[in-house]
Amino acid sequence: DSDIVRNPPLPSPSRRCPSPFSRSARAREELRMESDLPRGYVKRRHMVVGMLMMGNFVSYCMRLSMSTAAQKPRKGDHIQTMSTEFGWSDVQLGAALGAFYAGYVFLQIPVRWMLRRISAKNLFGLGIIGASIFTMLTPLCAPYYYLLLLARFCCGLAEGVTYPCMAKMVVSWSPVSERTTALSVCSAGAYMGTAAALPSSASFLSNFGWRSVFYVYGVLGLAWAGLWQFIGSATPEKHPWIAAAELVHIQAMRSEGSFKSGGLSSPTGNVQVAREDRRLQNRMLPPGMTWRTFVCHPAARAGICAAFGYCWIFYTMLSEYPSFASSMLGLHVQSAGITAAGPYILLWITTTITGWVSDSLISRGWTSRLIIRKITFVMGMAPASVLIASVGYVESATTAIVLITIAIGIGGIAFSGTWAYVLDVSGKYSALFYATANVAGTIPGFLSPFLVGLCLQFSGERNGWKQSFWVSCSIGLAACVVFCLGAVDTEIVGLEDTDIQDQERDEYLHHILKDEKLPDEASDGLFGNQSTQFEPS
Repeated sequence: DSDIVRNPPLPSPSRRCPSPFSRSARAREELRMESDLPRGYVKRRHMVVGMLMMGNFVSYCMRLSMSTAAQKPRKGDHIQTMSTEFGWSDVQLGAALGAFYAGYVFLQIPVRWMLRRISAKNLFGLGIIGASIFTMLTPLCAPYYYLLLLARFCCGLAEGVTYPCMAKMVVSWSPVSERTTALSVCSAGAYMGTAAALPSSASFLSNFGWRSVFYVYGVLGLAWAGLWQFIGSATPEKHPWIAAAELVHIQAMRSEGSFKSGGLSSPTGNVQVAREDRRLQNRMLPPGMTWRTFVCHPAARAGICAAFGYCWIFYTMLSEYPSFASSMLGLHVQSAGITAAGPYILLWITTTITGWVSDSLISRGWTSRLIIRKITFVMGMAPASVLIASVGYVESATTAIVLITIAIGIGGIAFSGTWAYVLDVSGKYSALFYATANVAGTIPGFLSPFLVGLCLQFSGERNGWKQSFWVSCSIGLAACVVFCLGAVDTEIVGLEDTDIQDQERDEYLHHILKDEKLPDEASDGLFGNQSTQFEPS
């Protein structure tokens, strides 16, 4: 023990994002820790990530039920949709599609306060249950337009807790070397849900009427919530079926050996960080920070702009593709639903592969985490923006579908550069920063459909679609520029975190120079209590 205290790695005085002290040593340690798992044992962190993915799947099915059920069919089709049954204008349709996202954005910041009183597991489950109930109430409210808007607003309000809860659970459950992959897999459920919901909703609409779309997905959400209560757990320490070896592995590897806000950590964990988290759990913002300084922090500003640009293109096509394919490309409702699945299947594939490749490059030490985030964001965002703008100028329906498929699919590459960067720089404030970035990413959800409706109503179909696509292209390219120039590898910390770091560094260097053993409190803060960290609770 004295050798550990006398010869520790010297901490860096910078407050940069964590960087492993030894990539190969970490990889060997991970393999050693999990070698004691029983044969045939299914890792509980994989089960939890799988359930989070399916929760996202169900939530996107409910989210997209309106896009198909309310679309405007092509001329000559006698299919009854919400738009045709109630005689909605383009602006009314846009407002109905955007009402969900207006509610969705409302709880993104308060969810941090809610997570202090309700576990991430329970809050995620309650969100899906609430969304399921309001989804099934939508057909009953449909004849009354403003009541319908309220029902969709409440559905979005319930689903607004899902992504912050997911981010908190990914940080709690995933070792650092698996975090991008876990986040990509969880988020892939959204793309799988989109790919499944659009064609299946079109089939329900054609065969059973638009009301069946809402009932089927509402029941599906309630079924998932029942299963989640048995399998899910907010943290690995609270999971009843987790093996001791897997718990030790997660506890040791979910924070990297580096100088971090709130204390210094080692590969065995960080007692001081946990102590500071408990002490600061009643704060909404990092200590000494206002909302203005938080949003204007360079890391926060870059993440917010990237989320806004990525989601503007994503939500524009997510909400408007069924109507675009039916009214502009002349496709039947079922054909439009089938062609809508292709882009999101490709998006799912590219997101998953990009997450795995990013983690592999980082774990091998080939490049820094920040460089990977910038490269992936630009590789996905810039081509997608240009391709979306070109869709308005093609005459062939086949060419337009191919361009949209490639644009949305390649956008999956940008996912790693967007949301993984948010987790990289958020430190102990992952739920807060992820929620803030999600607010920026959700604003296009209700602005974009409304803007498309205005363009169509005042400029006609063809010119209206061109204008909306050019807006998407401009926002996407602007996000690339802002992210590349503004993204930094500095964690978001409060003034009190900074004071703690300075005090610990001074004490650390004082004892190292005098070749003395550190006091117990400082030793815990710098290197963690190994016996504590390796005892499963």
